[in-house]
Amino acid sequence: ADLLGALACSGTVTAELGAALVPMAILYRVGLLSRLGAWIALTTPWIGLVNLVAGRTVAPERLQTNADGEPLAQAFLGVAGSRDAWQATRDALDERVRRVLETEDVADRAARAVLQS
Repeated sequence: ADLLGALACSGTVTAELGAALVPMAILYRVGLLSRLGAWIALTTPWIGLVNLVAGRTVAPERLQTNADGEPLAQAFLGVAGSRDAWQATRDALDERVRRVLETEDVADRAARAVLQS
């Protein structure tokens, strides 16, 4: 079977992919000033929600002023370039992300909230 993986941009998609156990690399394309501001202002080493939830790097992040394919490809191959890397990433996503985001009766609570509004 083929190994499923993703290249993701910023946003909740990284948490959604993590909950679905899809190995990914995260790309943020930003201007030079934004990159400098992020470097100064950030208090964590991560921007991606999947890594923030995990508390460690589960999906490699690349913050680039020019979206260069080579570093992104290398990051992606690190999590999905072999069956072993792919499985290790899925295991980390399951243990560190899915179990944290998983909530009992979430569909029932969401339905009640919609009906109450």
